[in-house]
Amino acid sequence: MPTPTIEELRKKTPVKSVADKPENQALLRNLLATKGKVPTDSHPSSASPAKRTELPGRYLTLEQPPISAFDDNPVFNEIGAALFLGVSDETLKKWRQRKMGPDYIQYGPGGPVRYTIKALLEFRAAYTVKPARKKK
Repeated sequence: MPTPTIEELRKKTPVKSVADKPENQALLRNLLATKGKVPTDSHPSSASPAKRTELPGRYLTLEQPPISAFDDNPVFNEIGAALFLGVSDETLKKWRQRKMGPDYIQYGPGGPVRYTIKALLEFRAAYTVKPARKKK
């Protein structure tokens, strides 16, 4: 199956983009002609490269990633979790040794330790102090 030309694609799906502006058409043609390579001093381009009228297939598919690709509960390493809580990573290590601190995930004995954002938020909320206010 031959790769469709730019003109054929525009007829099928009219897309409004920066490349559609007349002032950017020359830049787009030049970029396609040079295949995205910037000429350097060691390789002077004295000859005009052939102009491309087709886009490679990999640039034609602009699909959204599936919803499962978005992680709603990311994990942090020890340093990231310590920064999030406002303590040092050594403090987190001591808390783990004393069976204190936020819940964590450890991948095998002696393996890397990770903290979920949910566990960090719950831990921070559990230790939030609300001082008693005087009533007027």
